[in-house]
Parts: sequence; C-alpha cells; structure tokens
Amino acid sequence: MLVAFLNDLRVALVLRNGSILLCDIYSVTLIRTLKFDTFDDISAVAFSPASTLAQALWHYPYTVKASDMDSGKCIQVFDGYPDRVYRLAFSKDASRLASVSFSPRMVKIWDVNSGGCP
Repeated sequence: MLVAFLNDLRVALVLRNGSILLCDIYSVTLIRTLKFDTFDDISAVAFSPASTLAQALWHYPYTVKASDMDSGKCIQVFDGYPDRVYRLAFSKDASRLASVSFSPRMVKIWDVNSGGCP
C-alpha cells in the first residue's frame, strides 16, 4: 500500500488492486474511491495543488498517468521509462512533474500540459 497526503488534509491510500481511497484525516471518513482501469498495480502516486493525480504503473509498459481527481479523466500519459518509476512529485505550481525510475537511475522532469520533457 502507498500513502500520499494532499494539501487540504486529505490522505490517499493506494491499494494493490489499483483503487485509491481518498480519506479525511480528522474525521477518518472515506471521501471518494478512485479506480483506474489501466493501472492495476501502482508503484508511485503524487497529488498536485491543482487536484491532479499522477500514478505510475508497476509493470511493463512503465508509464506515468496524470488524471483529474474529480472526474478521473486522463490529462496526460508520460512514457519512455526502461524500468519502474518509484517516486513522483509535482512542482508547487503544478506545471511540472518529476519522476524517478529504477534502472538506469534517472530523474525526468515533465511539462504536465504538453507531456514533453522541457
């Protein structure tokens, strides 16, 4: 299971079946369950200040998908990884997404809007 915190005191729990549970920290209540059909095994997750969810696929093809948290709609897919991505982080303005992959150890900085590496 993976855990990620959102800025507004919500927490996301990522389960092995690809479900992401958004919970309120103080009331310990479930806000929403997100299920993404194409990501059965998630290796990393990050949330942007602009309510974008990024998730990395644990198995081949190794990709990162950015989705709108409210609708679940895909915004952008980032690929070109030779191995698993194990860390993701958004910039404060949500315009960039950093990803770290296993082998070769590399960091990629993506433009969230264009999908390209600037």
